[in-house]
Amino acid sequence: MKYLDCSCFIGGWPFHKVRHPDFDDLRALHARNGIGGGLVSSTNAIFWNDPYEAERELAGVLAGQTDYRHVMTVNPLLPGTMDDLARAEREFPVAGIRILPGFHGCSLADARLTPLWDWLRSRKLPLPKPSMKSSRPTKALRKKWLKLWKQLPKPPLRKPPKKPRNNHTTIR
Repeated sequence: MKYLDCSCFIGGWPFHKVRHPDFDDLRALHARNGIGGGLVSSTNAIFWNDPYEAERELAGVLAGQTDYRHVMTVNPLLPGTMDDLARAEREFPVAGIRILPGFHGCSLADARLTPLWDWLRSRKLPLPKPSMKSSRPTKALRKKWLKLWKQLPKPPLRKPPKKPRNNHTTIR
């Protein structure tokens, strides 16, 4: 039984060199660790002036892959974001959307994100919890991704083992 990686990224990073930035490196890392597939985003889409170029590049890399799915990284504050989402829908399969408010200068409560929320709801697409502190998905997010994953024709997938809860109490 293989695991699913919900937080895959490929591409470069503007602040330092990435030793293994491409999809073949990601697959090799997964193979060494018993991971059978993943939901992949592009780091280039975070920083490029036209994030859609990075998404189109990633779609080309993932074309024909059966164990990996494309999760678009969008800057919801760019004027063409909703047009890019509509274009992506026509051009390649999208399994989810990722936003990084810390990089793009907004909060999840920002009213300017309303069109994105409406678009996601209408298509029943997941939005991974944006966090740069940890790549570990929340339990609710894991359930959403697993539900999406199970809708795809794939080999059987088992849920990751439950982590023990932190039983520390706070004294005030």
